[in-house]
Amino acid sequence: MKQGRDGRRLRRAGVFLMAAVVMFAAAGCGKKATPQNLFADMQNNTKDMKAVEATLKMGMSMSEGSSKMEMGMDIDMESTMDPEAVHMAGEIKINISGLDMGTDIEVYQVKEDGEDIMYMNLMNEWMRSKPDTAGQAFDFKSIDTMKSLAKLADEFELSEETVKVEGKECFELTGVIKGDVFKDIMNKEFLDSFGVGELIDEDDIAKMEVPCTIDISREDILPVRMYMDMKDAVGAIGGEELGDVTVDEYYMEILYTSFNKTDKIEVPANVKESATDVTEGLEDALEDDLENSLGGGTGASAGSGEPLQRAEQSAELGSSWDSYTVQLNDKVITFPCTIADVEAAGIKLDTDYTPLDTTVSAGDYELGFFMDDKGNEIAFEISNSGSSDLPLNECLVTGITVGDYDLSYGGLTVVLPGGVQMGMTKEEVLALYGETEDVYEGDTKHMYTWSDPDDFYKYCEIDFDASTGKVVSMVLTCTEF
Repeated sequence: MKQGRDGRRLRRAGVFLMAAVVMFAAAGCGKKATPQNLFADMQNNTKDMKAVEATLKMGMSMSEGSSKMEMGMDIDMESTMDPEAVHMAGEIKINISGLDMGTDIEVYQVKEDGEDIMYMNLMNEWMRSKPDTAGQAFDFKSIDTMKSLAKLADEFELSEETVKVEGKECFELTGVIKGDVFKDIMNKEFLDSFGVGELIDEDDIAKMEVPCTIDISREDILPVRMYMDMKDAVGAIGGEELGDVTVDEYYMEILYTSFNKTDKIEVPANVKESATDVTEGLEDALEDDLENSLGGGTGASAGSGEPLQRAEQSAELGSSWDSYTVQLNDKVITFPCTIADVEAAGIKLDTDYTPLDTTVSAGDYELGFFMDDKGNEIAFEISNSGSSDLPLNECLVTGITVGDYDLSYGGLTVVLPGGVQMGMTKEEVLALYGETEDVYEGDTKHMYTWSDPDDFYKYCEIDFDASTGKVVSMVLTCTEF
């Protein structure tokens, strides 16, 4: 079955919105708004707060035409006020048009020699960012923000009945966050630190209205839960960046798990030793890594910034697409082949994502992701064409899906029959494979497919960037069901 890929605009919108998630997560700890009779007590109870522990949950869905992207985030957070420090760790789950992906994320922000320093781990790589290149990423003034939210006390209503939240009896408030309060939370300097300040008009921020539910513990008048429906607000702040992308759902839920439990947040020694200094700015590093994890890319190496180089074609590589041969660096494999054949090319199956004992049903397949030691990752189709269920390690590799973003760390090349590879022009590919009637030309990508007339599962798809006409992704499959 063909695996569809989304347009660059949808992927970039995903990157932008995920950056927005981190913004609100960081600013969210401790921010609560209540009607007058509860807000005053809660503000008083938190004014001397020294630490906050919470869990952030997020769900988001976007679409562009027939393409769809869904994301979920589950992050545990802890922050201290003196010294100012934050630690966040969790995972991001992503589904793009039926293809599941995801990544772990972990962040520290601490004071080092009087400066704010951030350590961020994405795609198993630690990065260190200094204020002079990244700006201050997180706002620690959560108590000050409560004073801003107090302006909106009249916008909230108190439910007649209490509710149970996380096992606690709570007062429940419903209302909106809007106007100058949003401007206070999302000030220009704060947005600039994430590289999205130029995308958002401050006048538009002042017009936003975000439906919000706040649950406050009846026992100690402390926040327990804050739920925000961000759909309309995020769609508004996205502006032209979102283009034709529709935000179908976007919510955030912050569960306050404890207060004053964290004494001190320290960056582990191994993190400090392994972290790479980010020189292009935190916002660029965040966008690069998220876009790689989501399936974005520009055909350039994220590690070196240099364009992908043409690889020399091996004499063992077939000339026609239906030779089902693939060259990985200097090794040529022929589909179907074994997992060991693929790994012989220097890339290893990610068994955390797809364990070797995964059961593959008869007449079905699983996606296996193979990664090299630089971080490049390629998806292979591992199929069971037999009549009974089999473990993954007894199945055969029957196809490959690769994009320029998969090779963005450099040092890994993929060449399809005839020498077709990333960066090649449409004219060059058509000269090798001939014309085809199976063509889809969208706004961001042109998709050309060559198929076996007698077998739906045997085909080659080459995708070209609509603006440059160059190859940005390739699919070759030789599945026999």
